[in-house]
Amino acid sequence: MFIFKPQLSSILSYLGVNISILGIYFALSERFEFSLICLIAATVCDLFDGKLARMFERSKNEKKFGIELDSLADTINFMALPTVIMLQLFNSPLTVLVMAIYVACGITRLGVFNVMADEDKPQPHFRGVPTPTVALLLPILFLVRPIIPTDLYQTISLSAVVLLAFLFVVNIKIRKPTGRALEVILLLATMLCGGLIYASL
Repeated sequence: MFIFKPQLSSILSYLGVNISILGIYFALSERFEFSLICLIAATVCDLFDGKLARMFERSKNEKKFGIELDSLADTINFMALPTVIMLQLFNSPLTVLVMAIYVACGITRLGVFNVMADEDKPQPHFRGVPTPTVALLLPILFLVRPIIPTDLYQTISLSAVVLLAFLFVVNIKIRKPTGRALEVILLLATMLCGGLIYASL
């Protein structure tokens, strides 16, 4: 009946995308704290979607589908949502240029990831900085916003995004977070969400 067979193993990928769509809605409504919380929540889904998928028995085609779906979800979560947030925060031609560079580097990195991905043996390292890093960068930048002059804040934010875009495609190895590192990331994500909720009051 459908062109695909629904897979419970991919539920976190779909959940993350739906959270990001909600985040886009919040960004368009200029409720940036909630939009950034959605960005963090989508990142948590991305952290665990592969682990969940590997708990299921899957065919080779289902594994390939999962890899493609993960990158397509990342395009929404970590390309589209941050772009809408930045364009709403800084409505200028320079922001459009910066986000065009950011998205070009981001989708290039995701394309390389798909080419290098092994559905049977996940790689222990990232090549280049992973795209979910934006879910740490943007909330931190937003939370320091009140203590930085407006013009300087825009310069710092756009420069940081350009730097991150470059790091997406630079040829460096970064070990994938496991164990204690994963716990630290989750703790930081929780603290950022708490800060954003406090900022929204």
